[in-house]
Amino acid sequence: MPNTLQDLSILIVEDEVMTAIDVAATVEDAGGTVLGPCSSVQDALDLIEHNTIHAAILDVNLRDGDVWPVLERLRAHGIFVIVYSSAGLPKEMTKRHPSLSFFQKPIPHAVLTRALMNAF
Repeated sequence: MPNTLQDLSILIVEDEVMTAIDVAATVEDAGGTVLGPCSSVQDALDLIEHNTIHAAILDVNLRDGDVWPVLERLRAHGIFVIVYSSAGLPKEMTKRHPSLSFFQKPIPHAVLTRALMNAF
């Protein structure tokens, strides 16, 4: 397990500005490169198409719908995903992706960083 996210690109999909800034700072403090933050499904899908992504942190509910299409695209490419939401994890996501990492907002920065580092 690395002790840094150096050379890793982490996609952040979050529509709450302060939470997005906080999560981005957490990733950058651990040495990772932030892609986004994206506040919509469409913005996230566009970034996925044009960038190398090593992991992603996703909120469930976005301004243009739920994050399901983003999650499906990332998982189809074998990309590690953390769902980070105050809404909880929808039952369909749990059923379809039983090993999906989920954290309820808010959590300490170290927990989020450790979860990302453990994936590599």
